[in-house]
Formats: sequence, C-alpha cells, structure tokens
Amino acid sequence: MPLLPLAQLSADPQVFIIGTLAGLAISIPIFGLLLLLAVRWVTKVEISFGRACLMSLITILIGTFAGLALALVTNELTQGDPGMLMAASAASSMLTFFVSGVIYGNMIKDPDTYRLIGPAKGLLVALVAFLLGLLLDAVFAGVVIGVLTLMGMRPF
Repeated sequence: MPLLPLAQLSADPQVFIIGTLAGLAISIPIFGLLLLLAVRWVTKVEISFGRACLMSLITILIGTFAGLALALVTNELTQGDPGMLMAASAASSMLTFFVSGVIYGNMIKDPDTYRLIGPAKGLLVALVAFLLGLLLDAVFAGVVIGVLTLMGMRPF
C-alpha cells in the first residue's frame, strides 16, 4: 500500500499547518526537557532550558526536512514500494540521530574549560535523549491503554 502524498493528509491545508505547528509547540519543550536531562547526565554540564529548546527545534527541523527529501527521492525511485519506504524511514532516523549528535557536540560548551563537548559526547547525549524519549513514550502509551481499559474500551 503506497503512502499518501502530503496533499492528501488533510483536505484542508490550514488544518495540516495548524496541526504541525501545534505538534511543534508541544514537542519542543518536552524534548527540550529530555535533552536537558541527557546533557546533565552525560556531560555534567548545565545548559539553559531555552538553549535546549533551540537545539531541539534545530534537530527537529533538520530531521523533518531530511526525512521529507529522502522520502520523496525514495518514493520516486521505488514507485512506492512499502519495504523501500520503510528502509528510507529508518535511514532518515539514523541520519537525524547522527546529525543531532554533531549539532549537540558543536553547541554545548563545558563552562570550566570553554571547550565544545565534541561529536562523540554529542552522540552519547543524542542516544540518552532518544532512550529517555522511548521511556516517556512507553509510559504515555501504558497510561493511555490503562485509561481506555478502565473505561471499558478495547484498545486493540
């Protein structure tokens, strides 16, 4: 089954744009907090919440555009083959992970030495933030499934 083009995701483009902006407004502070924790645990460096949100915004935008470009190229080359599109999605996620690690490594400075933490520690920060995000997703999914079950609905 081929994926829907962006124009078919919503009948009204305004709904698509508002939904995307609302998703960013919710996800950037949440990921900023996760990034704040990851930086503190990995590097023992304190960064501001605003800086963490800025790094989150940069990595989300780069990941989104890289994913869209990769999806468009892959869709054209494979004529919508679902297996190849899944592989392209995985490649996009890995590319975003590595790019975010490099971004973190080049934006976070140790306040004692005034040196950047570097891409290796940046990748470790990205990995810890990713794992924290997975944990948060699992907890949220468990709460939603629990609430639906308590309400008498079958979530699956």
